[in-house]
Amino acid sequence: MSLPKIYDGTSWQSLSSGGSDDMGNHTATENIKLSGHWLSNDGGAEGVFVDTDGDVGVGTSNPSEELEVDGTVDSKAFKSTVYTAERTTSFTTDPSNSW
Repeated sequence: MSLPKIYDGTSWQSLSSGGSDDMGNHTATENIKLSGHWLSNDGGAEGVFVDTDGDVGVGTSNPSEELEVDGTVDSKAFKSTVYTAERTTSFTTDPSNSW
């Protein structure tokens, strides 16, 4: 049985017999299509997941926001824009109202 081969840009190279692709360090020259799979350190179902809408999940395969993290976030900095609502209708106050 011959080993599968991969094109390295110059010639076809046999893959290692250990079952891994032995691709080493590479620079992507086009978008990477995960097709519903995880980008993880050990090939398991954890890590980074990008859904078909482009939403990114860290630790979740079903992100409901542009970025959703299922776990603790440790950060040196956090930048956010806070929007506040402004009341546009008139109302009267009653001394019996309490907040």
